[in-house]
Amino acid sequence: IHGGMLHSAGDDGSVITWDGASGEKRATVGIGGAVKALDVAPDGRIAAASAARAGSIWNPAEAGTPPTVVSLPADVTSLRWSPDGRVLAMTCVDVVRVLGADGLLLDVAAIQGALGCLWRGEAGGFIAVRADGNRVPWAVAATEAFTAADADTRLLAAAPGGGVLVAGGAGRRVVAYRVEGGQVAAASGRLLGVPEAKTNDLVFSAD
Repeated sequence: IHGGMLHSAGDDGSVITWDGASGEKRATVGIGGAVKALDVAPDGRIAAASAARAGSIWNPAEAGTPPTVVSLPADVTSLRWSPDGRVLAMTCVDVVRVLGADGLLLDVAAIQGALGCLWRGEAGGFIAVRADGNRVPWAVAATEAFTAADADTRLLAAAPGGGVLVAGGAGRRVVAYRVEGGQVAAASGRLLGVPEAKTNDLVFSAD
């Protein structure tokens, strides 16, 4: 949800914008394949990635302006805007691709088996989660790691203040960790719940 608008995406390749108060459908954008990842920048721009190995960036407020399309070398498992909305991180197989708001490639971070990523607040840099046999380490800016609670962890969400990181995924567990001095405290993991099915996304409220 952003600015009172709710954005949904599905396997039909459509991203739909809804009025959060009335439930009225406001816009539909097709991105050419089942939508696998979606995020909204602070200024309302939307980034989405499809199973067709393509990413799209657009602003719902600019009706009639076609999305910027980015070709990708592999499937995207997650994508996240930086806190200032100037940079977008897309997790593909074995790499995190960092793009500018215009879709141009800025950098590539090699992270073997990368599954998901999350920006480290205003401090910059990102936390990435990757598969490594039966373990899932978290690489902070690709240099430091700790072992998460589940081998199937692939989803990350950070509290607005940056002091709590929550993880979830196919393992049907949602675990919260403290963030101390910009680093994730591995021993602080606390089980929040065991959903009846796998967790597909994690989002904190604005407060």
